[in-house]
Amino acid sequence: MPGTCRQVVGNMGGLCPFQPPFLTEADIRTLAPQAREAIMQIETLWIVMDGPMPAGFMGVQECKIEMLFLHPGYFRKGIGRMLVQKAFSEQDVQYVDVNEQNPSAVQFYGRMGFRTFRRDSTDDQGNPFPILRMKRDGMA
Repeated sequence: MPGTCRQVVGNMGGLCPFQPPFLTEADIRTLAPQAREAIMQIETLWIVMDGPMPAGFMGVQECKIEMLFLHPGYFRKGIGRMLVQKAFSEQDVQYVDVNEQNPSAVQFYGRMGFRTFRRDSTDDQGNPFPILRMKRDGMA
């Protein structure tokens, strides 16, 4: 496993800069093993570095953004937009699932041209996190 990937996976073990704001410490402890496994299994993983430390990462699988996390210090600096545009051009991304409890992410993906086509009351593992299934509506 490359060192940068190891850093990202290592950060998933507890409270870390990449955690979504709606998750509690207990949620993170419960979900960390699933997150580590997902990162290790993802088809395409891009990690944005700032010197020796990861600023964020995105995972893409089968035309879908499976994960996009940025350290809060890198919000609103164009990194998320750059990663999504890269996913559009290199991976023909058409879908993303977004936690409804993360309105900033919902708004971000809306600005990137995604529209909600379905809402599920739980995530794919049955956890009580409502998920918005979004499809690319056109070029952002």
